[in-house]
Amino acid sequence: MYVDANYYEEEYGGIAISGTAFLFQLIKRAERDINVRTNYRITDFSKLTTFQQERVKEAVCAQIEFLAENGELSSTVSNGGGSVSIGSYSESGGSADSKKVLFADNVDGFLWPTGLLYGGIGVVG
Repeated sequence: MYVDANYYEEEYGGIAISGTAFLFQLIKRAERDINVRTNYRITDFSKLTTFQQERVKEAVCAQIEFLAENGELSSTVSNGGGSVSIGSYSESGGSADSKKVLFADNVDGFLWPTGLLYGGIGVVG
């Protein structure tokens, strides 16, 4: 594991999450999400530089908070969508095709300087 409950609570200073089992579950899910976001480039965490390790830990902690605030199944979080009507007043948050928000806003900010997000540029010949 990249982080444990102590790191999340003491070092990162994350939001309070009740239940050790629930926090452990969120840690595992957040780490899987970060592995997806980095295209599984983290094959051996111990071989990353200290700088990279710290940024990955911060990204995982940010994702833990995101999951805790928005529900563990982050794919159910929508960026827009939905509507409300009160009498003759109606407001819509976007179309049903709105893109799903899967990661905390600051995950890429933590990971960008590590080189773990680099996907390369295709060459047109």
